[in-house]
Amino acid sequence: MSLATRYLRDPAGIRANALALGYITVTYFGGWWLMAQPHWMVNLAGVLACAHGMIITIARTTGCSSARNTMHTLATRSTG
Repeated sequence: MSLATRYLRDPAGIRANALALGYITVTYFGGWWLMAQPHWMVNLAGVLACAHGMIITIARTTGCSSARNTMHTLATRSTG
């Protein structure tokens, strides 16, 4: 059993997942780096970048999968 099939529901999505995780990492740590800069506008951009990275993380781990599963359940109930 490969690592991709062990931890991913669909191994074909490994590229999309890697890109999403890379985006989250860059926005989170890049946001902290920007917040450490002296200019207030750069600080603001850092806050927004860091917050966006955290929101995307939350959406990927909790809300989106639950909402998709709920919609799938409702759709299969109505058709069958």
